[in-house]
Amino acid sequence: MKTLAELAKPGDIVVELGGHIGYLSVHLAKIVGNDGTVIVFEPGPNNLPYLRTNTERFANIKIVEAACGDLDGPVEFWIEGLSGQNNSLDKNYKNFEQNRENAFSDALMESVTVEMMQLDTFLEETGLRPALLKIDVEGAEHRVLLGSSHCLANIRPLIVVEVTENFDDVARIFSENDYAIHDRSRPEWVCIPAERAGASQQVSQH
Repeated sequence: MKTLAELAKPGDIVVELGGHIGYLSVHLAKIVGNDGTVIVFEPGPNNLPYLRTNTERFANIKIVEAACGDLDGPVEFWIEGLSGQNNSLDKNYKNFEQNRENAFSDALMESVTVEMMQLDTFLEETGLRPALLKIDVEGAEHRVLLGSSHCLANIRPLIVVEVTENFDDVARIFSENDYAIHDRSRPEWVCIPAERAGASQQVSQH
């Protein structure tokens, strides 16, 4: 949360990809204020009722009930039956196996069909130009970035991404788009366009 508070500003448009139940959505909505907007992508049917309830008091939060990725259309989505935090587009996402072992049960996953939208498609349809992306999509980070190529090349937002799989693929996409990764050793990468290198000074070292 501290990193987001350092990067987001009043009046910003922020896109949160993977909203879970909305605790970060609310945090961001308070930062950007009434003149800003928080767009929240969340496909999980186990999370959406809580997300709607937790954000309903905030007029500056808009929910998109879809996954964000590298295509437009229906996709298979895997629901994790404990907390909903580890829902994933990847059936073999590593946290699923860890959860099964910890819960001593195999009955923790089910697949559902959800809609996916590329971020580029959404931004083209809405005309929005986000200042910041927050990505937490449980192993599908590279797919989100592949569907955001126009955004990365032309809008150039600051990006905070939790990278849990495909580390080299994610790093390559940022490198190809002339983004600097502030600290790759941290679970959340702060990725900044090269021409905005001064923004890295806003990010805490802790």
